[in-house]
Amino acid sequence: MNIGISQVYPDNQITTNGIFDLKVKTGQVETLKLKIANLSHETPKLIVQPTTAYTNNAGTMALDHVTVSKNKSRRVDSRMLVTKHDRKQIRDCTSR
Repeated sequence: MNIGISQVYPDNQITTNGIFDLKVKTGQVETLKLKIANLSHETPKLIVQPTTAYTNNAGTMALDHVTVSKNKSRRVDSRMLVTKHDRKQIRDCTSR
């Protein structure tokens, strides 16, 4: 697919490291935004779905699974932080 995606970091982003890493307080609401550029002449259908990071066998962060196994050291499942009706958004991208 010939698209470009980048984060629009909010003011409370801790580091600009390619993922949303926000400093928030309990009960705080934050809107996350992405910039998506369609670089093709086709109209793709995109699915934007939040996922929870986990530590892989090499000891580094991974984001490649939609669901991850439960782990006592992880306090929060990131997918549960997104309101249910917004967990999965499908948008058509118009061609350039």
